[in-house]
Parts: sequence; C-alpha cells; structure tokens
Amino acid sequence: MTSLARSDIFFIITGVAVVALSLIFLVILIYVAYIMKELHHIMRVVHRESELISEDIAELRTKVATQGFKWSSIFIFLRKLWRFKSSKKKRDDF
Repeated sequence: MTSLARSDIFFIITGVAVVALSLIFLVILIYVAYIMKELHHIMRVVHRESELISEDIAELRTKVATQGFKWSSIFIFLRKLWRFKSSKKKRDDF
C-alpha cells in the first residue's frame, strides 16, 4: 500500500469517528435539555408550594400575635395543611 492510500483510509476512519462522536454528543445534549426542562418545572412547583406554606405560617403568626397562643390555632393550621395535602393527592391521582 502506498502512503497516499494509507492517509486516505486514515482520514475516512477519522471522519466517521468524528461524525459518530458528534451524534452521540448531540443525543446527550438532548437528554440534558429534557432533564433541565423537568427540573425547571419541579422548581416552579416547589416555589409555588413554599409560598403557600409561608402564607399559612404568616397567618398562624398573626393569629398568635392577636389572640395569644392557643392550641386551637395550631390545630387549625395543621388541619388546613392536612386538607391541602389530601386534596393535592386526590388531584394527582387523576
């Protein structure tokens, strides 16, 4: 074999390898983009739920400040959280 034939074979193999690696890299990038999209959705849900919890805690704090400490305030708060979680589970089942 001449050196010209060897170099042609080398460049063909190298070109195929570069194309294959580029396709693999593209597939990995697509998966990473999908995972990032899902993480963004999860973070929005967590942010929304944390705002609701902070509002409930602020409401409990104002009740304790105005009415004094009563166990009924805490039980109402816990019942409200429990009702919210149970309704959330029912919604997620459908």
